[in-house]
Amino acid sequence: MSFSKKEFEEVKRFVLAMMEQMQIGQSNIRVSVLQFHSRINKLFDLWEKKNVRELKTLVKTMQYIGGSKSNLVEALKHTSVLVFGKDARKKVPRIAILVTASPSSNGVERVLHFIIKRKVTVITVGIGSRINPKEIGLITSKSHDGKSFILKNVNELNKYRRTILDYVCSRGATPPPPTTMGTAPVKTTASTTTSPSVAHGVFTTTSQNKGEKWDIVFLVEDSDNVGEDNFNRTKEFMIKTVEKFQVKEGTTHVSVVQYSDKINDEFTFISSQKNWEVIERIKQMRYHGGEHTNTGNAIMHVIEETLTMQNGAREEAPDLVFMITSNPPSDSITNPIKAVKDRDVDLIPIVIGPDIDIAEFPLPVVQTTYENITNIVDMVYKTCCQPTIGKTVPTTLTTATTTTTTLLPSVPCTEPMDVAILLDGSDNVGETQFEEMKTFVKTFVGKIQTGTDATHISVLQYGRTNTQEISFDENQEKENLLDLIDQIQQRESGPSQLGSALSFTVQNMVMEAKGARVGIPKVVVVIVTDTSKDDVGRAAQEAMITGVTVIPIGIGQKLDERELLTIAGHNPNNVVHLGKMDTLPIMMTLSDEFIEKVCTEVDNLETKIIIHKGPCHSNSNENCIKAIEIKQHNIATLLHDDMTVSVAGKFVPLPLTVMNMDVIDHGSSSFVANIPDLEIVLIYSPLNNLFSLWVSPTLFLARVSGLCVPKCGPCEKPALRRNIDECCPQYVCDCDLLSCDLPITPTCEDGSFLSLKNPGECKPIYECLCNRNQCEDKPITCPSHRALTVVKTQCCDKYECACSCSNEIVSCPAGYSVKSVINDCNCTTSYCEPNEVCVHNGVVYLTGKTWEESCQQCSCTDRKNTVTGLHEVECVTKTCNKNCPTAGDTLKIDDCTECRCSEEADRLTNTHSLQCVTKRCRNCPDGYTTKKEKGSCCGICQATRCIIHLANGTVVMLKADESIQDDCDSYRCKVNENGEISTEKRTVQCTPFDKEECKAGGVRVNVLIDFK
Repeated sequence: MSFSKKEFEEVKRFVLAMMEQMQIGQSNIRVSVLQFHSRINKLFDLWEKKNVRELKTLVKTMQYIGGSKSNLVEALKHTSVLVFGKDARKKVPRIAILVTASPSSNGVERVLHFIIKRKVTVITVGIGSRINPKEIGLITSKSHDGKSFILKNVNELNKYRRTILDYVCSRGATPPPPTTMGTAPVKTTASTTTSPSVAHGVFTTTSQNKGEKWDIVFLVEDSDNVGEDNFNRTKEFMIKTVEKFQVKEGTTHVSVVQYSDKINDEFTFISSQKNWEVIERIKQMRYHGGEHTNTGNAIMHVIEETLTMQNGAREEAPDLVFMITSNPPSDSITNPIKAVKDRDVDLIPIVIGPDIDIAEFPLPVVQTTYENITNIVDMVYKTCCQPTIGKTVPTTLTTATTTTTTLLPSVPCTEPMDVAILLDGSDNVGETQFEEMKTFVKTFVGKIQTGTDATHISVLQYGRTNTQEISFDENQEKENLLDLIDQIQQRESGPSQLGSALSFTVQNMVMEAKGARVGIPKVVVVIVTDTSKDDVGRAAQEAMITGVTVIPIGIGQKLDERELLTIAGHNPNNVVHLGKMDTLPIMMTLSDEFIEKVCTEVDNLETKIIIHKGPCHSNSNENCIKAIEIKQHNIATLLHDDMTVSVAGKFVPLPLTVMNMDVIDHGSSSFVANIPDLEIVLIYSPLNNLFSLWVSPTLFLARVSGLCVPKCGPCEKPALRRNIDECCPQYVCDCDLLSCDLPITPTCEDGSFLSLKNPGECKPIYECLCNRNQCEDKPITCPSHRALTVVKTQCCDKYECACSCSNEIVSCPAGYSVKSVINDCNCTTSYCEPNEVCVHNGVVYLTGKTWEESCQQCSCTDRKNTVTGLHEVECVTKTCNKNCPTAGDTLKIDDCTECRCSEEADRLTNTHSLQCVTKRCRNCPDGYTTKKEKGSCCGICQATRCIIHLANGTVVMLKADESIQDDCDSYRCKVNENGEISTEKRTVQCTPFDKEECKAGGVRVNVLIDFK
């Protein structure tokens, strides 16, 4: 938009007036605002969960940019593809109100197909003489139900506003119904403007006040990766949040859901909602654990089950879900997140650690650690539910009706800053990732106000070496900065030396002598993708004592959380975690949260002292104190080396009082400042280049910063020292064991030994170390049902006999009994134990039993066989009478043996001899088994299989009820009621082939030759 600054303010008022006449909300009219010039700046998107007051505040604080180019084509393309493309609602009119005062820098023809494809209704408001009517006419003709309004100047916007709004409403966007004072809907405030023709109710959504109705669901991950200790920290967070919301029946109600592999409803809205009972139930919750993190299923469970009236959810209460998770989802969350938006549920993801890609979740996303989760209750409450505190001023309208308008505080970043951005050029960053970082920097620059009196930017690339790409001395106009960023090339990669990079930044980039400004907050934004190969502690300390705020952005999985926290000055709110590099520019594009973090961390600084140093003389290599800055929140008081004083950039006479601080001059050569916030008195003598602090050690350590003042460690106190060859007096840290809280000496186990971790430091830190070479190797012997296993410990391995067995079941032969033994692993082992019996020819006999067998007399004796353990059988051959009284008589011994008396008598004894014949039986062929029959020696062969001879000569055997197909023949093996098997054969008869009949029917006859 090519408007002057004054005209731009009129356009903003037009946008605000249009918004006031619309019923804005996620379930009604959704609004997005884009500002375009040579680039596109999206103020807010359609799906952002902000109330109307917040949206209007963003419009009110929109900064004038100007510029000679109007990239109207990219603005329409961005609107069609990104605004109306992602998560756009179906069957809802898509309307773009284009306000322009200049022609496009490119032809609009190439963007028309995007407008047509998305069915966007473009309502063009062309203002002034520089517009291109043909361009506007082409856009209007090609867009769905397009409309154009040509105005002479911005003053006519108010005149045509009602007409433009009526056309918008005719496309489907309906304004709110008329209302009167005192009849506003729940959760809204209403103001009424009366004109001679129509009355319109203007509604603005307000934030929820503490004590009003909420239906809150805590959706808590309890997978194995979380662990019971971290789960207990989550319970503490829930208890503090319940106390913050003042949960009780009739106001805020609470439900808790745990999830991992399974979803567990701990309690629902139906449960008693008394504050103490809710807290007690949370305390009694048990940690379940689970292998997976089914976040998608859990969210859908909350939408479809928890937040239903059947489970106690209230129709009049807003739905708010706090989801606490630390591991990437095992399932898809795309549809569940869409369901959250469709159901108008406020989801606040609280992401623990760096493993989750936060770009998958809707904003706002709160990142923290389990160690810090109990400290973010106020921040989370402020994110979702803190009522906006504003001031109300009366406004007189053009009619007799007078109403009030609530003015909200402006958004952060209204004050200038010196921001240094450190780009990671280490081995861990590829070319594509480096370009993503440049895009992030350009987006950051594009969203903030830069210039001589605004924010200044410098850029450093670190890796093998530290290279300052852009300094604070460069032209800080936006266009020039963007061109300089485009020119940055990735240099020779190397190991990540973050400590060196941060120290270089503090000493060479953010110092006043290097182009930084006196009295302006200093911020360092450093992008980190790997653990540093050098120490970052000293560099972080330098940043803290020079008053520099460091905000590390950790990307990926190769990060050291403690290292990031050290860089951030041990302020977890300053640490940003991202899963992948491509989410870095997306974070900047989707919202202004990161910019607000940068500005908020600077704006919220407590009272502190900052020492500003520079060359003592123009040709001097030594540094002297050039000024001492006493910063009280956002007010900076500087004591200059020329004995002048400035407050907020303006020189003032002495004595003076700033807030609760008094400053006087002492003998025209020294300053004396009494600073009650720090409980110290500062004495600064510029002539001698000295300053002194009257301060207690604990307050000194906590609140004072400066290059000459170190931050002492535990059990240390500062003591002032000055060497002859030094310009500035230096503080050193001496041991203070009297006030030291000595740590408990740990007890070392598993073969480890006690060692001092920090020799030479005042506060001893002991640790248990391990020398595995001194571990004793004593393997043990294990019984058969146990196996030798090794248990890993912190030091020496332990050996154990672990259960390694299974239940064994045996089948014993005749004469034996099954005996079972259960061992100490609860496994059953079975074995065969001989009974007190004899076994003869498969028959079991008790001891002392006698029987006859053919011509033998057998008995079961008391003797035992040493091999089998059974009693032995003893058989004695009986004397048989082999003589036959009558010649020719026959005698049947058994079914297979038949004897006959001979015809002739023995001449000596005159008796007939007995001649016996035993029948030998043949084995049954394959497919048959022998069936014994009474009175028969060999029995009969009974079929057990059907034997089939196939046409190709193959013989197959079928079991009962089995069948087989052989060309046109099918065979089936059948069993009758007597168990007898027979074969059933069925043959398919084919119709005779008549070639002439086929030809007569018009069928082609092919001759097939079988070469088999």
